[in-house]
Amino acid sequence: MKLTGIKALILSILLCAHGAHAQVEAPAGLIPAGLSPGDTFFVVFRTDAGTNANQTSAALEAFADAQAAAGANTGMITGWTALMAHIDGTITTTSAFAGITDRPIYRVDGVLVANDRTSMFSGPLLQTITVNQNGDVPSSSDVWTGFLNNGNAADVIGIAAERRLGQPTGMVSRYGVSNNTTFWASAGDRQSTFSQPLYVLSPLMVVPDNDNLPDLLECPSFPNDCPDRDMDGTPDFQDADSDGDNIPDIVEALALLDDDNDGIGNGLDIDDMSVPNRVDANNDGIDDRMPIDSDGDGIANHLDTDSDNDGINDDQDTPLDVTSFGMADTDSDGIDDLYDVNHSTVTGATNVDADGDGYDDGVIATLYSEANPTADADDIPDLFDADQNNTAGTADLSGDSDGDGLSDLTECPVFSLQASANCPDSDADGVPDYQDAASSSSSSGGSLGPWILIALLLLAVLRKRHLRL
Repeated sequence: MKLTGIKALILSILLCAHGAHAQVEAPAGLIPAGLSPGDTFFVVFRTDAGTNANQTSAALEAFADAQAAAGANTGMITGWTALMAHIDGTITTTSAFAGITDRPIYRVDGVLVANDRTSMFSGPLLQTITVNQNGDVPSSSDVWTGFLNNGNAADVIGIAAERRLGQPTGMVSRYGVSNNTTFWASAGDRQSTFSQPLYVLSPLMVVPDNDNLPDLLECPSFPNDCPDRDMDGTPDFQDADSDGDNIPDIVEALALLDDDNDGIGNGLDIDDMSVPNRVDANNDGIDDRMPIDSDGDGIANHLDTDSDNDGINDDQDTPLDVTSFGMADTDSDGIDDLYDVNHSTVTGATNVDADGDGYDDGVIATLYSEANPTADADDIPDLFDADQNNTAGTADLSGDSDGDGLSDLTECPVFSLQASANCPDSDADGVPDYQDAASSSSSSGGSLGPWILIALLLLAVLRKRHLRL
């Protein structure tokens, strides 16, 4: 999911409203290899440019923010903090981590610096913090800190704030060496007017689920009290497979593409006019009928382990073998190898991705296909077909998914994945007629409902007349 400027602003507002423990979705370029959706981490870099130490903490923070904004990937999020100890009492070696001590810290280039905050300030780093906001390695190595290797302010015994940043002209401040794992924070003192870089730490970042479903859709009270449909410990807004059926949310919600990069997949996006008669009464940018709920049970497909309510779980209700899902993401692109055009080896894979969504076209086609098209001649994928074996015995061999006496082919002559757009939906409730018995009975010319009502009224009138006599 691309983190647009508007989305970054919304997330920043949410961070302020809900406290420092909230997480920011990491841009793809800042996600280290090997992490999975829902994993959280910090990123640290040394600024490319330098500045003098005899400034206010606010001025130093503004410098750090500007440096972060200048990075190709670091500039996609806000909330960066300059690591420093200042004479005004600001010591960010603790506050920047917001009390979170058990998350790994990486460089901008994905190299692990420390396993957590505790190890960062209690021993040598795993790797040096030599890279800047763009992942480059500048020639200079000295960095202003004002603190010691243990994270405490660089105070001389009996003289508080003696070596912190913010010292006036003529005084010295503590600096570290970015190309050294031991003395990275505290190597010596230098006149505060000297120009040197700073270390800058990110807010807590989370690997997004990349499902093109907005976080506020998956968690209306984001970031608090977020649902976890499959109870796997990862809330839905961070879970690439919220219902745990081995079919990614982005696939089940018909959100593989996001042509306008607004974080809303085409299948849901009010701006995508490939689906006719879009409806958005609440103006949230999402079609009110979406995400797709193919059986009309009030549970969207990406949260429903039995999307067509035929008693067969989705992972068993498709010709695609999905058992290997979750085992590997070789290129760390957020697409499981089972579905990845570059890595899928499952039966049906074609290594073709005509629309550029990263998913193998053949794998998706197999997922949305019929295991026995001869016995069920309606072109409706088994995942969406409650009568995929024509147990109703309809003459046209298409089955009767809603059991209303009308065959699926009669109620849906042409099936389309996009919200079943080409399947009639007579009562406009988002459930196509072939799956909606109520819709069929209320709209069918052979319905007995009105005649029964008329008959009951006539009986009431006749009974009244009889009583009067």
